Amino acid sequence: MKSKPKCHSVVIVGGGPAGCATALSLRTISIDLELNLKITLCNAPVKSGPAIGETVPPILNQYLREINVEHILDERNHLPCPGSISVWQNDAPGYNDFLFTPVGRGFHLNRNTFNQQLLHACITHGVHVLSNSRVCNMNKERSGYRLLINREKSLVNMHCDFVVDATGYNRTIVNKLNIAQNTLDKVMSLCAFFALNGAKAKAAHTIVSSAENGWWYGTQLPQNKALISFCTDTQEIKSKQMSSPKNWFKHLRNSEWFHKQCITQFDTEVSLPDNLCIRPCKSDILSNVVGPNWLAVGDAASSYDSISSAGITKSVIHGICAGKSIGMAVCEQSQHPLFEYQQRVFNDFRHYVTQHQSQYAAGGARFNYGGFWRRRNIFSLMDNLDKRAISTE
Repeated sequence: MKSKPKCHSVVIVGGGPAGCATALSLRTISIDLELNLKITLCNAPVKSGPAIGETVPPILNQYLREINVEHILDERNHLPCPGSISVWQNDAPGYNDFLFTPVGRGFHLNRNTFNQQLLHACITHGVHVLSNSRVCNMNKERSGYRLLINREKSLVNMHCDFVVDATGYNRTIVNKLNIAQNTLDKVMSLCAFFALNGAKAKAAHTIVSSAENGWWYGTQLPQNKALISFCTDTQEIKSKQMSSPKNWFKHLRNSEWFHKQCITQFDTEVSLPDNLCIRPCKSDILSNVVGPNWLAVGDAASSYDSISSAGITKSVIHGICAGKSIGMAVCEQSQHPLFEYQQRVFNDFRHYVTQHQSQYAAGGARFNYGGFWRRRNIFSLMDNLDKRAISTE
C-alpha cells in the first residue's frame, strides 16, 4: 500500500491579490502532484474606505484562468475598460485600445469586491482562511517557523513548514528576517473620489496626462464613482502645498485637456474634493525574495510605480509563479524551484526599470525635464539606490 505523503503546512500572510493567487496556485499544483499540503491564508482586517488599485488589462483574464477564477471579472461587479487616452510626450492625444485583444476585456475594478471574490475563491478551493488576523511575532524553528497570530483579540500559536510574505509595503515577515530593501524611486499619488450622481455606468477609457509637476490619472469606476489622481513627489508636494485639496483642485483645473476629458467622460462638473487620499508608490525590490522555508510575493517582494499600470496584474502573475515554485520545492525537496521564481522576479524588475525610464523620459520631454521629471532620471535615482548587489544566494 502506498504510504500517505508527509503533510507540509504553508502559511500565506496577506489576503490581497498576491496572497490569494499564491494560495490558489499552490492548491492547484498540490492536487496535480498529489502533495499533502495544509494551506492557511492570514487576512488582515479590512481597512475602512475605498481600496486603491483599480484598472486591469485584458491579459489578466489569461492568468485568472490558470487558477480557475476567470469568472470573477464581469460587468455585474466591474466596469469594462476599452483602453486609455493620454497626452504624454507632446500635446497630441494618443490611444491604447483593448478592443482587438483575444484574451478578454480590460476592467475598472470595484477593488473591495475583487479582493472579496478572490478570498471567497480561496475558501471554495479548500484554502483555510483566517480572517481578521495579523502576525505579531515569528520565531525560526528547526523546521519552519512558529507564528504568533492576533486574531479578533485572541492569540493563535501556529507552526508552519513554509511562510509566504504577501503583506505588500508592510513586509511583515521579511522585516522580521532582516532582508535588505533596495529602493530606486518613490512617488506619491494624491487621490480624490467623486460620486457621479445620475450618471449612467458605461465602458470608460482611462485618462492620463503629463503635467509640469507630475502626471494626472482619471477614470470612471463601478457604482457611479470616479477617481482622479495626481502622481508627484514629496518635493513638489511641499513646494506647491499639493496635499491641500484646494491647491490640488487648482492644479487640476489648470491641466486643461485632462480636466476637460474628465468632465466629458464623467458627464458632470468635477467639484472641489473634501479630502485627498495620499498613497506612496515605491519602486523597490528585496535583495532576496526567497530563503530557507520562506518566500515574498507581490509588493512585499518588488513594488512598481503606478505608471506601469501593472500592480495588480504583476501580483497575480508572481503569485501564480510563487505557488508553483513552492509546490515543486516540496515535491522535489529542493530549493531550486524557489531560486527560479526569484530570478523571474528579478528579471521582471529589470524590465520594469527600463520601462520606468522610458515613460518618464517621454513625459519629461514635454516640460524640458523640470524638477519632478529630472528627479526620475536614472542617474538621479541611482544616488538613492542601495548599492548592494542583488544576491541570489
